[in-house]
Amino acid sequence: MSERHDELQGMGAAAPVLRALALWPNVPDCYGWLYLDRRGNWRLGKEREPVRHAGLTAAIGANYYCTGAGCFFQNGPQRVWVELEMTPYVLRLADAGGERFVTHNGLAVTHIREAWLDAGGNLGLVSEHGAGIVDDRDLARLCEQLYAPDGAAAPDADSAAWLQLGATRLPLTILPPGRSAAMHFGFVTQPQAAPPGP
Repeated sequence: MSERHDELQGMGAAAPVLRALALWPNVPDCYGWLYLDRRGNWRLGKEREPVRHAGLTAAIGANYYCTGAGCFFQNGPQRVWVELEMTPYVLRLADAGGERFVTHNGLAVTHIREAWLDAGGNLGLVSEHGAGIVDDRDLARLCEQLYAPDGAAAPDADSAAWLQLGATRLPLTILPPGRSAAMHFGFVTQPQAAPPGP
């Protein structure tokens, strides 16, 4: 089997994907076609038209993976690399209490180890899935749970701050202006094809 087959098998890819890859191992990768926006919506093509078909949305989400080279949708034997507006995952509140989250593609978040805030006011979390921006529609609820050492809300870059999620107090990293989440956490927002060999 190929290295790509083994990699996907290790990531838990579904049997039909692995069979397709075994049958057609040399299908070229696709770049610049799929985009994940700030709210976790899939968009297609240069015009970034929203994906409205529920079946296609579910298929992309079920076959979405992230590696050090970037995030991709494994479309049978073809790897379709995803351009990210913000982060590999978009997190949404899964309960009214503001403690449980789910990713844009339906993965339950069970372990959050860090929270971060960037200069643009975006709040993100680092979970077992990696870095994820909180859906902006959930920010108002979570901003009530941000604290600086004196108990005041709206921490700044010079304070040791935290995010309170239920009984869990998460350290809050304040990213300085000019430092993106991609730079800080080391993920790729715009995967590129490798240049052709000699």
